[in-house]
Amino acid sequence: DIKRGTIIYGEQPLITLPDYAKSKMVSYIKHQIESLSAEQQAIYKALSRKNSNNNDMDDAKQLIHIWLNNQMPIASQKMSAVFAVFSRLNHACDCNAHCVWNEAHNEHRLLALRDIEKDTEIVINYCVQPMTFEQRK
Repeated sequence: DIKRGTIIYGEQPLITLPDYAKSKMVSYIKHQIESLSAEQQAIYKALSRKNSNNNDMDDAKQLIHIWLNNQMPIASQKMSAVFAVFSRLNHACDCNAHCVWNEAHNEHRLLALRDIEKDTEIVINYCVQPMTFEQRK
């Protein structure tokens, strides 16, 4: 079991995109991906490509599509980021965990919002400010 308030996990981003660089997103992301190790590039390429047909896109477009499907906004840092693990977390309006940026360690941390029983899926709310389904309508 995981107790409320526990830091479940911490992770540094694979790549980031500052808000000021959004107009140059393609070149900015491609440069960062090229700077990753071969292992990190493989992890990045294994992330979700939801709604993409791999045969219809060249490699550069697929890498950007991966970014668009997996990036997480980090409002406090005025940037978005893709993570090896955090980008794989599922969404729930009634989430049991929340991500917060830890500037001192340059990492995203996953905190338990309530007690989580063993074998329960850990889920986050993708909205910057967690909202229930009714609030989002």
